[in-house]
Amino acid sequence: MRQISRYGTKLAALVLAGAGIAACSSSTPGATNTTSAGNPSTAGNPSTTLSQAPRGLQAVQLAAVTLGKVKTYHMTLNGTMSMSLPSGPNITITLSGSGDENIQTHMAAMNVSEASSFSSAMSTSISEIIDGSNIYMGSSVFKGLPMVTKPWIEMNSAANTSSTAFENALTDPTQLLTFLSKVGSVTTVGQATVGGVSTTEYSANIDIAKAASIEGASQDMISAMQCIGTTNFPMNIWIDSSGYTRQIQFVWTISDLGGAGSKATISMTVGFSNFGEAVSVSVPPASEVQNYSSLGYGSGTAGSCPTKAG
Repeated sequence: MRQISRYGTKLAALVLAGAGIAACSSSTPGATNTTSAGNPSTAGNPSTTLSQAPRGLQAVQLAAVTLGKVKTYHMTLNGTMSMSLPSGPNITITLSGSGDENIQTHMAAMNVSEASSFSSAMSTSISEIIDGSNIYMGSSVFKGLPMVTKPWIEMNSAANTSSTAFENALTDPTQLLTFLSKVGSVTTVGQATVGGVSTTEYSANIDIAKAASIEGASQDMISAMQCIGTTNFPMNIWIDSSGYTRQIQFVWTISDLGGAGSKATISMTVGFSNFGEAVSVSVPPASEVQNYSSLGYGSGTAGSCPTKAG
């Protein structure tokens, strides 16, 4: 049961990490049906070659600039992970929650509830506070773990290793925007209403192998995208008429999540609203914080690829 619970915690990490992606991977109404970026070795900086880019990719760049100017927003999170195991029951873990983020100061506060079809006793809530590279997580599930003596566990996402990729690299707007503009494609899906707001839905894809060949590419970002085990990094994005990202969705199928022969489908949807709102984040006092490395489970760096059970 504890191993299964760890899968849910990893899904929570994926949802929380994915929340910042829309700041760098969105598009605006009016994009052409499908557009693709050029050769990664010849494509220029998005900010200096905007007029030369295909129309759909221009929309991606302009919407990212729009969100970057407001710097703060409220978000809602919904995720589902359905697992089939070689032995034992199939399991569905669901997440829902909300939070506020300031992408300029790199601070955020989020609360997520988790429920499992395996056992109602495994339902829990997770609170996460991000302050730069420091991540603080609090949950009732921690109380049952050996060596835990404080209500908050502190991890650090600054280490440049693949184990930090999901919680750190995916929230880098500059790199993801660069990848989309140089080796991405954008397709118009259609009109939709999200949170009472009229939007246009777009499908976007990043060619991971081509992204890795871009000079100066963040290896953390490449590692994060490679974690899903496919050649492309897909996402769907909903943008309103003012250029604001209203929703972003990821759907991944991952093998060997819980060992050889297992398979999981992970769906994450992040909604955005209240652009430009005041965001206040309070870091837990030192007296209530325990570093993850003191628990004897490994280093105090955050996260890992979800393709390994850990």
